[in-house]
Amino acid sequence: MKIENNYKLIGVRVISNKKKIKILLVVYIILLSWLVLFKFGFSISDMRRIREINLIPFRYTNVVEGDLFWLEPLFNIVAFLPFGILLKKLNHDVKFGFWIFLLVSLSFETIQYILSIGVSDITDIITNVIGGVVGMVIVTILNKNK
Repeated sequence: MKIENNYKLIGVRVISNKKKIKILLVVYIILLSWLVLFKFGFSISDMRRIREINLIPFRYTNVVEGDLFWLEPLFNIVAFLPFGILLKKLNHDVKFGFWIFLLVSLSFETIQYILSIGVSDITDIITNVIGGVVGMVIVTILNKNK
C-alpha cells in the first residue's frame, strides 16, 4: 500500500507536487512583485518618486569612470531564474514562458511608470526575460541528464 493511501485512510490530505509548485509560483510572484515594485519596502510614500522611461537597451546613467554597472542586469536575470524553473516544472514550454516573462516584465515596468516608483527600463525587460528563459533551459537540461 502506498504511503499516500495510508494518509487518506487517516484523513490527511496529500498535496500533489504540481499543486505544491503552483503554490510556490504564487508565493514567488508575490515576493518578486514586492522586490521589483517596492524594493522590499513597506510604504509607497517612503519610496523615491521618479517617473522616467529608458528605451535604449543597456544604457546606464550610473556609469562610473567609463565602466558599466552590470550588477543590476545580472540581478534581474537571477531574480527571474526561479520563475523559469517553476514554469518549466509545470510542463510549460519555453515559447509560452517567453511570452509570460515578457508580459510580467512589461506589467512591472508599466506599474513603475504609472505609480512613479522607478525607472521603466527596456534593459530590465530584456534581462528579466533572459533570466526566465535560462531558468527553463536549466530544468530542461537537468531533466535530459536524468
